[in-house]
Amino acid sequence: MNSKVQLLGLFFLMNLLAGAPAFSQVLENYDERFSLLPSGQFYDRPAGIQVSVDRASFPLSTFHIQMPEGSTLFIEHILWLQADADTLLKLPLKDINAVLPLDDSTAEFTLYKKGIRAEEASIRKMGPNPPGLYDQGSSQGFLGDYAQRERDVFPEFFFTSLFLLMLLGALFRMIHPVVFPLFLNPRYLISSEEFTEGSSFTKFFTNALLYYLLLLNMLLMLVIITISKVLSVAPIGLVLINDMNHYFFIWIAGTLLLMAASTLKVIWLRISTYVFDIAKFEIPHFLYILRVLSLSTLVITCVMLIGLANEYHAIEDFVIFFLKAFFSCYILALLVLGVLMRKRLSFKNYHLFSYICTSELIPFLVISRLLIG
Repeated sequence: MNSKVQLLGLFFLMNLLAGAPAFSQVLENYDERFSLLPSGQFYDRPAGIQVSVDRASFPLSTFHIQMPEGSTLFIEHILWLQADADTLLKLPLKDINAVLPLDDSTAEFTLYKKGIRAEEASIRKMGPNPPGLYDQGSSQGFLGDYAQRERDVFPEFFFTSLFLLMLLGALFRMIHPVVFPLFLNPRYLISSEEFTEGSSFTKFFTNALLYYLLLLNMLLMLVIITISKVLSVAPIGLVLINDMNHYFFIWIAGTLLLMAASTLKVIWLRISTYVFDIAKFEIPHFLYILRVLSLSTLVITCVMLIGLANEYHAIEDFVIFFLKAFFSCYILALLVLGVLMRKRLSFKNYHLFSYICTSELIPFLVISRLLIG
């Protein structure tokens, strides 16, 4: 009797196992191929992990992607999913091939999360699941919301504009080889004597200086656009659009406005020197401020170039730091200007302070307010 019961139980157990769905097998395991993405800060933890997966083999396979809480999945340049909790995403390969170009046999999977560890995530290519195990079309539901996202064209605009400026700068250096050293050499910040001898207001705007002003204002406008993009600030209420033609239009129009502002700056200095009875001092004053602006803009541009070239996600922190540094250097430069004026002019301290506030600080605060909005 006991043997019959055991045989009957074994028979039902075999039938149960035969009717149970077979789980898919691991075709490719990408966990050992993860590469950590560097953070935007030199001392910080990784910003994400990245791996290149094969799209050509096993067209009916499914990717099992283990995402930790707070992570974001990008497939190439498409934002696929943001995980609010620990998530196991089952993504059919056919859904990926439906939105990516077919001429490429690989796809780049990137999981972004500050301080992520490789053991927290997993990406595996599994065999096809039996029908009814889960709805393979479920991942296509949220795909439609993100598949049409446009690629950010700002880095391309930045590098193209910078390349054009380098070409124009090289041409200018060939025609006027002396101008760049006069404005970009820091030692000239403590002496402007060579610009005062024989200078006059009518001879000030030479072709060389106008061309240099154009280059500087183009570079300065590029920095302003980059800061507006990084900090999401709308200068003078103007919202930036992710379009290459829009960026170039803003760059050219802004450069023309800065050229007009440079002219107004000289006129304002002319009026200030007339009021304070220090005629012919507007030229060395303007050239001194031009040196300060040239050096500071060049340093900020180099920092932005490094950040965008390396895709630092914390470039916003760099921009904010150098904006504060620029303001500090500007105040220090005005103090040095005051010392130079005290050596060359019989100026009382309160007259000197009034002149610097009138000619520099008030216009600087007004322009900053307009740009910040």
